[in-house]
Amino acid sequence: MPSDPDLVTCTHDNLPGAEKVTSRLAYRAVWWFKGWRSDDDPTFDGTADDTAPIPTLADLDERTGFVHSWAEHGWGVFDRKIVNQDGAQAFTASVNGNYGRVGASSSTSANQRELWVHQDTLWANGEVTAVLKGPSTYISGNRPQMGIVLRYQLIDGHHVAFVVWYDIFVGDPRVLNISGWRGNGGPTLNQAAGGQYTAEVTRDLRIVAALRFQFGSWINELTCIPPHLHGLAINDSITVDCDDNTFDATAASVSNADREKASLQYTEDVTTSAVSNKVANGTVVLANNHQRYFPYVLKARLIGNTISVKAWRGRYEPEPADWQTVVTVATDADFPALPSGPGRFGVVAAHAHSSSYLEYGDIHFRRI
Repeated sequence: MPSDPDLVTCTHDNLPGAEKVTSRLAYRAVWWFKGWRSDDDPTFDGTADDTAPIPTLADLDERTGFVHSWAEHGWGVFDRKIVNQDGAQAFTASVNGNYGRVGASSSTSANQRELWVHQDTLWANGEVTAVLKGPSTYISGNRPQMGIVLRYQLIDGHHVAFVVWYDIFVGDPRVLNISGWRGNGGPTLNQAAGGQYTAEVTRDLRIVAALRFQFGSWINELTCIPPHLHGLAINDSITVDCDDNTFDATAASVSNADREKASLQYTEDVTTSAVSNKVANGTVVLANNHQRYFPYVLKARLIGNTISVKAWRGRYEPEPADWQTVVTVATDADFPALPSGPGRFGVVAAHAHSSSYLEYGDIHFRRI
């Protein structure tokens, strides 16, 4: 029996050996009707309690959390908090298939920062896992920013929250800032004392073998790791830096990507001589920064004033077992108080332009 009296352990006759630990409310509202039964709640027979409050998404399974569905709920369950306003900039939220999108009205007022917090997450401690499909572009002067919001509160007229967000100023979205944001909707953003972490989320490939052959035109073929090639596709533009510089290329177009052979091919226009398959060393980098870095999964957990963070590429890569960095956030001269007690959790939308947007995939919320 779970030590927490609000939790129950369930089994299912059609799933031998399977167990589910869930809240008593979730068991009575959902799982009993799906065939699960619990000895921890033996008298429940499926009869509804008309006096019980209608459960929210968070109530149904706050220990295991819930996944926000863009197609079903859109942005309607999020409250928008403008931390700092930049001129006449106006962000617009929409749904693009299974993704939540935020765009902007102005191309010049690019320092707007907003927090979008979920209405069903009034928790002191919790975690958020978000798929960053990414910004539509990531080039100098146009880098929309994304991140995770933890324990948002309104304090003395200021929007205050713990935040984890990727860098746009040095042009490297692997760099994650871990701190707090504070602003009253004016032009100024204050940040708490926090830290940084550089995540391994690029889709760079390491060359392990190379060959050149003629099939009509001359073709370079590279064997790379990881073998799944991070989803590299035909027509992707790549930069190649090989220890045999006759294979080097800038903005070469991929003509074939074979994940079974862990190889990619591109046309050779300069060196027209065959090279037998040989050991090689070097890198293959996607020329498009957006493709090189995104999408990736960002996960942040807040307990007290301490934030634990991990990030991974998703799809071809499992979630890392351990947290990659842990930062304890502190007050600063212009950040007099950190949020304490229950607050809202959500996502960041910042620095979008009229010619760009940012998109989130699945977002998982969980109370700790």
